[in-house]
Amino acid sequence: MMEQLTADVHAGNIKFPDGIIADEMRNFEFEHTQTGMRYSAPSGLHDDAVCALALARHCSIKNKKGVFVIV
Repeated sequence: MMEQLTADVHAGNIKFPDGIIADEMRNFEFEHTQTGMRYSAPSGLHDDAVCALALARHCSIKNKKGVFVIV
């Protein structure tokens, strides 16, 4: 899901205003581990909005019945 979110943001398929989501996206990190990838915010910061956006994007891909607006 995070790879898809990253690709969509870079391609301009997802836009969001400055604020919480933009701040969290700037601070969001990934790390290669023995079991795969680990995605998170640095210690003391939040990643809830980024995770929610990734889940919403994933659902919009699975649900192709119409326009999916995230507010």
